[in-house]
Amino acid sequence: MLLVFVILIIFVLMLASRRRRRGFTAFLPPIDDTFVYNYNTDWVKKYDMETYVIALPERLEYIKQTLADLGIKPHIYNAFLKSRIPEERGKLVDAGYITEDSALKPGEIACHVSHIQVLRDFLANGKEYALIFEDDMMSPNNQEDLEDIFARVFAELEELRTKWEYLNMGRCWADCTKERAFGKLIYKTPNALCRHSYIVSRSGAKKLIEGTLPMHNEASDIMVAKMIDSNNLNGFSTKPALFSQNRTKFGTNLGNWGPLWECKPPLFKEIGTILKGRL
Repeated sequence: MLLVFVILIIFVLMLASRRRRRGFTAFLPPIDDTFVYNYNTDWVKKYDMETYVIALPERLEYIKQTLADLGIKPHIYNAFLKSRIPEERGKLVDAGYITEDSALKPGEIACHVSHIQVLRDFLANGKEYALIFEDDMMSPNNQEDLEDIFARVFAELEELRTKWEYLNMGRCWADCTKERAFGKLIYKTPNALCRHSYIVSRSGAKKLIEGTLPMHNEASDIMVAKMIDSNNLNGFSTKPALFSQNRTKFGTNLGNWGPLWECKPPLFKEIGTILKGRL
């Protein structure tokens, strides 16, 4: 009888261990592919690329229509809601998403949990690239213009001497005074923040997952920018930004209410330099 009890205990411990290794599976957002588009083909697929969107419920119809107008058919993921963070914080710690003493805002944590799930699902399929949008994305271009721009962007990426892994198509707060051109549209730009629109390769996705978890005290876009600036991720930005955020309509879910500049204004850079010198 004692032997049976011991075997049962060992089995329960092994099962719990396996669940921990699988990660935060039970709390990840499901896919919603129910929207029917009026296009027979999705033109981004010619680049061996799948499109993903992370959407809050109240923004779902907006982003569906926005992408339909651009001829892009995405996999739509329900965003991990920041309201879940207080109750499920311990589970996020156990699953390796955040450190126990992380001081990040609930919105910052929830945003990155959603991105990580998309990246993991992307790695589980056979495409080479993922085009990832957030639900407040907007573009000044129509479908025809965007298709032409993408063709030129990918032509320049193919000419690079090194294998690119990440392309920020909606950079914000970037240090554009130090950018380096690698084509007419492709640039290396220090401190290129924002993640509302980017393309990532399979190797890039693996690096993003490994290099940004667990989250401590830096928002995900800051961590990504630092990985690029330190050459741990071969990332680039488009100039100009091809997509921006519709803050007029949606505001922000992260609590960042300041203006969204593509390039950091010189005044902010000067103030930062002065403050750094005094610390």
